[in-house]
Amino acid sequence: MGSRTGTPGPLGEWGQDRARSQQGVPFLQYEPRPVSLVQLLNESHRWDHRTHLVCGAERIGFAGLRRQVAAAARVLGELGVGRGDQVAILGWNSTGWVISFWASTVLGAVPVFANAWWSRAELDAALRVCDPVLVLSDDAHRDLPGPGYRVRNMRELTRDPAAGDSAGQPGLLPVPAGANEGDPAAIIFTSGSTGAAKGAVLSHRSIIAQLHSVLAMARKRPSELPADAEPEVTLVTGPLFHVGALQTLVRSVVVGGELVFLDGRFDPAAVVKAIESERITRWGGVPTMVSRVLAYLRTSAHDVSSLRALTFGGSAVAVPLLERTREAFPNAHSGVSQLYGMTEAGGSLTFASGRSTLAHPDAVGRALPLVELRISAPDEEGVGEILARTPTQMSGYWGTAESPIAADGWLQTGDLGRIDEDGFLYVVGRSKDVIIRGGENIAAGHVESALLAHPEVVEAGVVGVPDPDLGERVGAVVCLRPGADVSPDELRGFLRGALSYFEIPELLRCGTSPLPTTGSNKIDKAGLRVLLSEPSPPLLAPSPPLLAPAPPPGRSAAGPGGSPAGPC
Repeated sequence: MGSRTGTPGPLGEWGQDRARSQQGVPFLQYEPRPVSLVQLLNESHRWDHRTHLVCGAERIGFAGLRRQVAAAARVLGELGVGRGDQVAILGWNSTGWVISFWASTVLGAVPVFANAWWSRAELDAALRVCDPVLVLSDDAHRDLPGPGYRVRNMRELTRDPAAGDSAGQPGLLPVPAGANEGDPAAIIFTSGSTGAAKGAVLSHRSIIAQLHSVLAMARKRPSELPADAEPEVTLVTGPLFHVGALQTLVRSVVVGGELVFLDGRFDPAAVVKAIESERITRWGGVPTMVSRVLAYLRTSAHDVSSLRALTFGGSAVAVPLLERTREAFPNAHSGVSQLYGMTEAGGSLTFASGRSTLAHPDAVGRALPLVELRISAPDEEGVGEILARTPTQMSGYWGTAESPIAADGWLQTGDLGRIDEDGFLYVVGRSKDVIIRGGENIAAGHVESALLAHPEVVEAGVVGVPDPDLGERVGAVVCLRPGADVSPDELRGFLRGALSYFEIPELLRCGTSPLPTTGSNKIDKAGLRVLLSEPSPPLLAPSPPLLAPAPPPGRSAAGPGGSPAGPC
């Protein structure tokens, strides 16, 4: 598609008319539209009297945010960061993470969202792909990058005393000259379906189109929001290095929202405490997180009346969980919604409002305004692979020509589904070999490769095993060399240097028999699930803690779908 360029003004234009691109891929797009994320940050000038970021005792207003971002951008510039450079951000949720993101963006650099749960080997593989000029880390991760990378602590960016919340009247930040909506705005790593994580490149167009769709649906474009509009107070429990949190981040600066981060790792009691004390109005989480909060609410009485909107994402939502959620949060009864999307799509593809979930509880909603959906090669029941075409989708994977996007713009999601006559999408399975544990995608092939690196392992098959709490757990069956004596715990120990803790199989069976195969001589994954479901105390090890294990010495921990550990 053709991209808008030129010298945009400091603020964006948020049109309401949709038009199909006449150049390149025929995406549906809004006209007119902002072309740079810096224009989004500048929209926050309307809300300078409001608090924006809350993390523990730390509170930063919108005016203070822009001052600190300007000061941090000066520091980055002195460190040699310029337009088009990649800057990796490695850490748990914090105000420093947010400032690092915006400061990089103001310079025209490309923030690289490093997964704070990665092992050193996984981080090194990702950094080799994008080759950042600088890694910005928090205290917990300062020693994780290997030699050869310039590492600076995020706190170094905000030491300018002139950046305090009381220092002068903040101005608008300059939009990089020649800003083009097709320029890379972020690289977010996704597990894909095989091998190591891949860096999905999201352009300014991608991120803004996603936000534009959401604001249009909610009737909250800047022209539709009065200056005295009631602020949204959003609890952020998902990691900032995931695409869903990115959308929350950019939405908040446009609508004048307050973002509240947990002070420490995800904990149901901390979530409820935050809802009560900060009067949270919006919260989004994976089903595992919500179900644990519901379990905690059953133990004692709490005032959660402020919550008016709760959105599920990350994995499928069971109908009974939707019903229990409405009961626990009565003021969010019609605001309990869910969405479906993926990193490669730039976030959400569909949205199901609270009313939609009541009428169509098994559906994940209808397509967003700029999203086109179709089903590839449907069977007699209308089920096939879900394809999507939208300007929100990634430009491609960084450093490789491999892509699930066809020349005509249709993205292969790897999910199976059907679309009913009213346009509601039903996701019924996955065609790609991915496990979703607590909202975190895990490529089975990546885990299998790590297992096969052990000298005694001949074959390895990795599958998702259904779990009522996490959705799925990682299960594995391995065939050892004849005479080998390797226990599941020994294999797990071997994997700890290569995989994130949540990727390590919790259900692990070792033996010397060949793995079952299908008629096409592929590993029979369905058969492995049956095998892992059979009780076998000597081979089936007990499950470790669910969302977060005990952290290794010197590091804090957080789990998939959970909030980061450590101080803000």
